Amino acid sequence: MRKRTNLVITRAGPGSLHRQWLHPQEARNFDVLVTSYHGSPAEEAVDGVEVVFLPGKKVEGWRRIVSHYAERLEGYERIAFLDDDIACDATALSACFDIGRDYNLALWQPSLTWSSYFTYGGTLHNDNFKLRYVNYIEMMCPFFTRSALKQIEPTFFLGLESGIDLLWCSLIPPQDRRCAIIDEVQVLHTRPVGRDKAANGFTHHSYEDEIETCLKHFRMPWPSLVAGGAVLSNGGAASRLSIAWRVLSLIRALRVTPDPRGLRQIFDHIRHQILRRQVYNECATDILKTIPDLATDRGDAVPFPLKAKS
Repeated sequence: MRKRTNLVITRAGPGSLHRQWLHPQEARNFDVLVTSYHGSPAEEAVDGVEVVFLPGKKVEGWRRIVSHYAERLEGYERIAFLDDDIACDATALSACFDIGRDYNLALWQPSLTWSSYFTYGGTLHNDNFKLRYVNYIEMMCPFFTRSALKQIEPTFFLGLESGIDLLWCSLIPPQDRRCAIIDEVQVLHTRPVGRDKAANGFTHHSYEDEIETCLKHFRMPWPSLVAGGAVLSNGGAASRLSIAWRVLSLIRALRVTPDPRGLRQIFDHIRHQILRRQVYNECATDILKTIPDLATDRGDAVPFPLKAKS
């Protein structure tokens, strides 16, 4: 069995696309941990792939993974959490791991194809860049170094299924804060955002309620998604000013996007990139430390649930 230093974890339900990620086999530089929340799927024995039944919501499942598989995770240098509706192959995911290593990134994600459903216009692929250094990485398909995951994993214990990703870049120390969207790699997000909200506990409140709860508790303004620097597709460096006019190319995505909110999301990103600066909350780590010692709690109970509005 070949030793791989990268791991992909997914919460898999009916119709999970994780089998696509395994091919071509010779390109795969990562193992896969499939945690099924719907039932134990029938899987062929594949080198470096483990399937377990782990019912529950998305972030709740992440909490149980980092609790019960802590020793296992220590054996990997980089770990990704991918939603099961991400369509791509082993070549794309392996490249994303490699770019994270080559650029010494702490937290990063691939860009989304223009035919994807999306929440933030800044996550869409921009062919002007190889990667963009940003202040926000979405929880749809984040990649972490092991040390960065340790820094943000207490957010899995807050009892929230939305909003915690707004904190992640702020929780990484400034000297290590290399967060990026990888435009050289594209993946397809195949399902409308929020389609599985009931399965994730959003029956009597909304995603926005939990986002507001999280930001209020951490005394943090909305960070937007702004690139402070970038590597151009030709390898050159891009300043914030030169990035601003290059994001105008995303207007072309309106011709193909299936997302009915696409017009607003894309123009919001263009406006934010031109007018706003990167926002971090340098107090976020200190606020997190005021919460009971979550790292020592390896049970299933959430020790400090932040309450969303009713």
